[in-house]
Amino acid sequence: MLTSNQNHRRYEIDWQRFPSVVFESDDWGCCEVAMNAEAAEKIWELYNRFGNHRDTPAITTLENSAQLERLFQTLEKYRGADGIPPVFTAFVSLGNPDFEKIRANGFSRYEDIGFDVGVPAGWERGNIPAKLREGFERGIFHPEFHSTLHHTSPSLWMQRLRENSDKGRLARALFELKCYAQGEHLPEYHGMNVKEQYQWVKTGVERFERIFGFTPNAAVTSDAFPETE
Repeated sequence: MLTSNQNHRRYEIDWQRFPSVVFESDDWGCCEVAMNAEAAEKIWELYNRFGNHRDTPAITTLENSAQLERLFQTLEKYRGADGIPPVFTAFVSLGNPDFEKIRANGFSRYEDIGFDVGVPAGWERGNIPAKLREGFERGIFHPEFHSTLHHTSPSLWMQRLRENSDKGRLARALFELKCYAQGEHLPEYHGMNVKEQYQWVKTGVERFERIFGFTPNAAVTSDAFPETE
């Protein structure tokens, strides 16, 4: 019988004989930066005005069903020597802010929307979780766990939104654009004790299970402390 700390290796692959290419991709499901092109332009201006960004800030948006279908069809066009199509290993973020509730409570506490039930207003792209699940069922898209709020600590973000400072003013201007990315790293688990981290991850995993019907086998966390691991 296998114990919980044993690995069950069902097969071995000789990578010298069978070289491979790994398709691993993060941040699926993130309503993090720009909900549309107009917002992207304004966000870029804000990052530059406040000087609070990385050298190459990522101006990203949420995938839509048409884009996913094009990806799926591309993957299905090809087969390996074993007859199996290529598979994207996709690490999914399972939560996004509920901007309306956060505004209503005066930035006093974080509120979120599970990716299994929806996205923030303005970010709608149809039923993206169902389309991601379809890719899994088609055998060319394998989801795994990434984060519950990507690269952002809820407590640090709420604190930033309340600040009377340039960083606070930037955070509030970004908030009006339904953007939670601050152009800098606010580690996701900062400010959480071990029990809070456990519950935070548990919430994300439960959402993952509701979307995909199985427990994730792997995680590439957006941030992690040793106790998070």
